[in-house]
Amino acid sequence: MSTPASGAEPAPGQIYVELKRARKQLDEAVAQEPGGSEPEWLRRLQAASRSLFEVLEQHQSVTEEEGGTLPEATSRKPGLMAVSKRLQREHTDMLHRANEIDQEVERQFAFQEFRVELLRREVAVLRDILELHLQRAGSVMYEAYFRVEGGEGG
Repeated sequence: MSTPASGAEPAPGQIYVELKRARKQLDEAVAQEPGGSEPEWLRRLQAASRSLFEVLEQHQSVTEEEGGTLPEATSRKPGLMAVSKRLQREHTDMLHRANEIDQEVERQFAFQEFRVELLRREVAVLRDILELHLQRAGSVMYEAYFRVEGGEGG
C-alpha cells in the first residue's frame, strides 16, 4: 500500500478500505485450488499474506500511536481502556500470525513439503481474528464518537 504523496500516514478510513482489500486478496488466494501446482499456489498465498502484514502494520500505527484512534477514543471515554488494550493485543497477534504464514510457506519450499490444508487453516484463523477485530473496533468508534451518555433521550 502506498502512503500519500505528502508522506503522512493514510487516514484510518483508508486503512480500513485497505484491510478489506488485503483480506479479500488473501481469501481469493486461499480459495483457489492448487491444481497440481502447489508452488504457484504458495507464492500467491505468500504475496497476499505479506500484503496483509503491511496493511496491518499501518493499521497498528494509525490506531495505537499518539493521536491515533485508540488513544483518542480512550481519552474521550476512559471506560474503553480495556477493549482498547484488547485491540492492541489483537494487532500484535495478527501481525505474528501473518508472519507465521509467510515463514510456513518458506519452510514448505525449503523442504518441498506442500501442506495446503495447514496453510488454509492458518489463514482461516487469521481471517476470523481480523473479522472480529474490525467488528470490535467499529463498536469502540461508535461508543467513543456517536453514543451519547446520560439516560433517556440522551
